[in-house]
Amino acid sequence: MASYLSEVPPDVIFSIFIHCDIAAVVSASQTCRYLHNLALHKSVWLALVEDLRRRFLLPEILIPNLDEASTTDLIDLVKRMLTGPETWSPTSSGFTPEVSKRIPLHPTIRHRTGSLSQENEAQLSPSGRFVLFKNWRTLECWDVAADVLIWTHVPGFDRAELSEFAMDEIIDRDTLVIMICETAYYSSRNLKNYIEILELNPRSGTYANLLQVRCPDTSYDHQFQAPAIRGFVAVVALSASGHMYLVLDWQSQIAFAVEASPTHDMRAYYMLMEIIPGHLILKTRDDLYLISVQAALLSHGTPVDLNAGTPFNPVTVNQLPKILAQNINLSAEGSPRSPHMHQLSVHPSPLHRDGYRVWVFHSRSDVDAVLCSYDLVLLPGTAPSWSKRTRVPARSGLYYQRIAYSGHTEIFGWIGDRAVHQIVPPSITSTRGEIDLGRPRSRIHVLAYSGALTFTSPSEVVVLYFR
Repeated sequence: MASYLSEVPPDVIFSIFIHCDIAAVVSASQTCRYLHNLALHKSVWLALVEDLRRRFLLPEILIPNLDEASTTDLIDLVKRMLTGPETWSPTSSGFTPEVSKRIPLHPTIRHRTGSLSQENEAQLSPSGRFVLFKNWRTLECWDVAADVLIWTHVPGFDRAELSEFAMDEIIDRDTLVIMICETAYYSSRNLKNYIEILELNPRSGTYANLLQVRCPDTSYDHQFQAPAIRGFVAVVALSASGHMYLVLDWQSQIAFAVEASPTHDMRAYYMLMEIIPGHLILKTRDDLYLISVQAALLSHGTPVDLNAGTPFNPVTVNQLPKILAQNINLSAEGSPRSPHMHQLSVHPSPLHRDGYRVWVFHSRSDVDAVLCSYDLVLLPGTAPSWSKRTRVPARSGLYYQRIAYSGHTEIFGWIGDRAVHQIVPPSITSTRGEIDLGRPRSRIHVLAYSGALTFTSPSEVVVLYFR
């Protein structure tokens, strides 16, 4: 084999490598010395890094000067995506996350006195080029490099205020598809809820409305939680308790609602949901499921209607067709007053184009919590599969926010009477790295691969990158 391959011209091998994912190139490099040497050629890794940038897994700001970068520099860049920023790694003496770049944006910030953390929120797009900023009653899109306001959205319904939002940055199209959740306040017990989905060209500031949906009316605030949008699919929790989710195909304009199967334990109602192409990943109290979007919509979807409102008679999780299931059990049941917190984050693999990393944080008692990770593989023509990577004890009672691909997460907590933000590594350690954000903040956006943190202050929106 080795002697045969050595007769293949390098240019032919290079033309194959540049169309492979990183895992395939690394695997080929282990077959013989000839392929090993070719796999380390700079042109191969330039193509691999460019593919990561094109897929919005690697922000442009982290890519070095390619003319000066060595193959080792490019490989180290990929390793950083897998393990997180270098200064996020704990040592025996602890660690202090070191900021390498601070990027401020300067909107005219509007908020109610004392309500900044509830009213305003900023999210960095996966490419790192744009920020969506919930500026009290409006949603703004900012160009990060230029510190320029591109677009402003005002709720289109009478008496409506912006509640939640999510975005999907479309590969090869230079557009953002944005999901906007709004609530119209007609009285304290008469609230009407809407979802708008639109497509924005952030370069020109032009946009097109794709869909408007009226959700069930409520007599309480904060109807929407945890929105997400990927491709033609959008999901959002329809209650603050998280026991019901709406799943919407905005292109076909059909939807269904799903609720957790009731039990005597009210904590069992809570669900979390993430989207990957063609599938939903759903977490209940003790289980993780992979669900086909198409199969679920065919079985339970109904057309949406803006004017009449959509009833969304919910189905239960037990009624959904499932492809895979994984039990996540804990030894302690906990007491009714013990904290019940969990988090679900799912990210495409930088190494495998058909792979995903699934992170689950799960706490069911004062002392019992775990952080688990799974590798999910969705190869065309084969049955989906997932395998457990890690399962380590975690700190119970902490609120884990979005978990990065590396497993790090940002938490808010207290040291004595001092409020702090900290980076928590995905390992069996009590060591946490404190970061100075100026004041306590309830909503901080963590970018999956770079670890960039985006948050608001009283006078600016800030993006932090770490060394």
